[in-house]
Amino acid sequence: MPLVLIVSVILLQTSVIRSEEVLDDDVRMPVERKTRSIDENWHNTYHNLDEIVEKLKEMNRTYDNADLFSLGKSHEGRQMYAIKISSQYGLMSTVTEMLDKMDVVILPVMNVDGYYYSRKHSSNSFARNWPKNRNILCIRGRCFRQGVDLDRNFGYAWGYINPSHPETQEPKSNIYRGNHAFSEPETRNVRGYLQSLGGKLKGFLDFQDRGRRQWQMPWRYTFTSSPDHDIQKKAGLEAAKAIYKVGYRHAYQSCCQASFRDGGPAGGGSVDWVYDQLGVKYSYAVSMQDRSGRGERFVYVGKGLLEGVKAFVKAMQL
Repeated sequence: MPLVLIVSVILLQTSVIRSEEVLDDDVRMPVERKTRSIDENWHNTYHNLDEIVEKLKEMNRTYDNADLFSLGKSHEGRQMYAIKISSQYGLMSTVTEMLDKMDVVILPVMNVDGYYYSRKHSSNSFARNWPKNRNILCIRGRCFRQGVDLDRNFGYAWGYINPSHPETQEPKSNIYRGNHAFSEPETRNVRGYLQSLGGKLKGFLDFQDRGRRQWQMPWRYTFTSSPDHDIQKKAGLEAAKAIYKVGYRHAYQSCCQASFRDGGPAGGGSVDWVYDQLGVKYSYAVSMQDRSGRGERFVYVGKGLLEGVKAFVKAMQL
């Protein structure tokens, strides 16, 4: 089956053909009982890395259609866990419809080292807002944990220097691109997994916690529209409309246009690499912003994005 990666989402063509006719009530009932065991309150706040990993393991133990695996290890040796969700009846009809069309792979935390560091030192504002991985740079025998912006480390248009932001070359910058494309184990792990999927990979959604709540299409390194702009815009528009119906306003435009106020074009982005190098036309960065941070508003944002993903998958033309 086709697949979508949600990064941090991957959409794969579903690998198993299931027929409604062979599933009777005796098969569906256990699925429904399992579904009720999920603690919905878990989604009311942010969680540290250990809690996220434990939740993934719980899902793997609870659901037959959830398969946990690792893409590989980070710079500091942490596993980059992802979970693949396939079709299973007994869920909401719209979710079942989505999973009948696509297998979904979710990598909830790509920058596992940076996230762990920011949570461990949350009282320190510098560490709490750490955006890069935790790579070490050594100069003249002295080593520093300078880190790399992973979304500038992919191998398409890597090295592009925006005149407004030449600091991408500077290791101390929060947007440092690394010393070469795919210099970091985290980006190499994602690259290896996506390449292993071959033609099954049909969609890629890179969820980012900064930006202006937009469904962003290629390109990121230039204001020029991609060859598949019209198709990409249509799917992005359907996602934005579905989110809007929930009451959470979301826009759609190119990555470069969306980031104009934040500095404009940037090379080495995951979306451009997946689109150009892997030929995945449904490749997007989804920026989200929850100003309240927790509670009902936090869940509200999640529900809106779920509706957006369902509408997006429905609009995909395979």
